[in-house]
Amino acid sequence: MKNISLRLVIIASITLSMLLFSVVFTLQSYLNVKTQLNVLHEDKIHSIVSTITPIIAINMTLELKSAYEEAIEQLLISQPMIVKIELTNADRELLYKSDTSSYDEKREYLKSTQTIYDQILGLSIGEVVLYYDTSDMYKQILGSYKTFLIVMFFASLLLILFLAIFIEYTLKPLKKLTVKLAKYTPNKAIEIEYIDGKNETAVINNTIKDMLQRIEQYNSQLRDKERMLAQQSKLASMGEMIENIAHQWRQPLMSINSVLISLDREFELAKMSSEHFSNELNEISKLTNYMSHTIEDFKNFIKEDKDKKEFVLFESIDKVLALLKVQLKDVHVKVEVAKDIKFLSYESEFIQVFISILNNSIDMFILRDIKEKKLSVRVEKSAKEVRILLEDSAGGISDKNIDRIFEPYFTTKHQSHGTGLGLYITKLILENSLAGTVGVENTDIGAKFIITLPLHVKN
Repeated sequence: MKNISLRLVIIASITLSMLLFSVVFTLQSYLNVKTQLNVLHEDKIHSIVSTITPIIAINMTLELKSAYEEAIEQLLISQPMIVKIELTNADRELLYKSDTSSYDEKREYLKSTQTIYDQILGLSIGEVVLYYDTSDMYKQILGSYKTFLIVMFFASLLLILFLAIFIEYTLKPLKKLTVKLAKYTPNKAIEIEYIDGKNETAVINNTIKDMLQRIEQYNSQLRDKERMLAQQSKLASMGEMIENIAHQWRQPLMSINSVLISLDREFELAKMSSEHFSNELNEISKLTNYMSHTIEDFKNFIKEDKDKKEFVLFESIDKVLALLKVQLKDVHVKVEVAKDIKFLSYESEFIQVFISILNNSIDMFILRDIKEKKLSVRVEKSAKEVRILLEDSAGGISDKNIDRIFEPYFTTKHQSHGTGLGLYITKLILENSLAGTVGVENTDIGAKFIITLPLHVKN
């Protein structure tokens, strides 16, 4: 019943109503006509009996047998519905009997009995019984009603056809609206034409048009808020990255400073050889290249991708690990990722997702003072998508919180350590930008985040 169209419901309802009305009307009309014909027929038989009885009475009084027999025969000829006549005397002895060729002894017939009185003395001298058949009359009625029903049937078909065309024309705008609504998605607006008028179709169409416009406005505002939250989350991550860079640069800068001091002292003492000088310069070059590489990774993270591009999954994960090198210095990281897996997507947003999830694990290591810190990254690839499994040894998520960790502003950390937006933004980026999904489950030693991504992002 759920998939039956409105047009079919309307047409079926009208058809059933018309059929029911036709049946009730026809049956009631048939019964009324039958009743009236029976009354008329009884009146006719009574009139015939009233006419023939005096004739038979006179002839019986005068003992003119041939006369009343002739009268009976004439009556049988003139009235086809009468199939048999019996005449008895006062003692119920049969005086005369006559029937027609259509009379059947096995059938039961209607009959009318009339007492015959002596015209002079007024005494009963006998009875006349008329047997009659109304089946021909009913056959005529049924024949007429069959014709009537056939006419009603074809008239109903024409009316139903007309109603179907009218309903199809009336509901055409709703049909077009239904087709458009079936293709509607929050990220893809649909054009609905405005219909002039105040009928139900126009009201439904225009109401849905107005409602979708409000939904689009709300979705636009929501997307703006989500972009703002994502940017805020990214800025927070940038602060952490800058701190990481400061840690990563401290050692190279100290090394460069040490080399320069050594070169300066050797230059003053005139003990510097060209080979030693070249080696020291190479060392400085290595350190500055390392620092430049760190800045490049950071720049790739903070820039906003406008276009999709192909990137290698292993290399992107390696960039993340490089950016988080300081936080991961005492964490055993195991990576099992094939080096030939490529994505056509938005790399910086993928990196932001990966950093957010790894930061969540790192925070749990610190918050719970985990001694044996482990992180593993494993990838399962199919023809159209990959599943990235990030597992930590931070003790897992409590059962009461595991279904809520992707909710906005939900956090189990102290307010100074978290806003509750990191994993929420991660989920938004995965679903809206990368066309993927994220889930989490507990393992024996911690939590396992499961990221599912298509190899090609369509939007």
